[in-house]
Amino acid sequence: MSLGSLTSVTSRASGAPHLGAPLEKAVNLLTGVLKNLDAAGAQVPAELLDSRSAGVKDLRYGYTIDEEWAEKDPDEVFADARRNVPLVDGVGYYFLAATISRDPGASAWRATRRLDGSATKRVR
Repeated sequence: MSLGSLTSVTSRASGAPHLGAPLEKAVNLLTGVLKNLDAAGAQVPAELLDSRSAGVKDLRYGYTIDEEWAEKDPDEVFADARRNVPLVDGVGYYFLAATISRDPGASAWRATRRLDGSATKRVR
């Protein structure tokens, strides 16, 4: 894949857990604990919790490349295989976010921020 003409990448705040979803991490841990308990009634809730979709399990660590999740057990506890994916030199990376308030006197934020921390803009 050629990135020769790529000049900027913009991401918006969409609720995606870029570093992983805390609730999915907690459910994964609870499922692992229940599976290892030798108590009556622990296996049924473990199987029920473990039946969540692959898409939900994929949110656990916020994987971005195939090598992070390929050929891995999606139910393994504490199996964070995230890799540090380097940014492409010469490309601007931006993050966009907005808030809306019912209070007409409150300022709404529309922010554009480079990953290096510069160019933050507040719009009223």
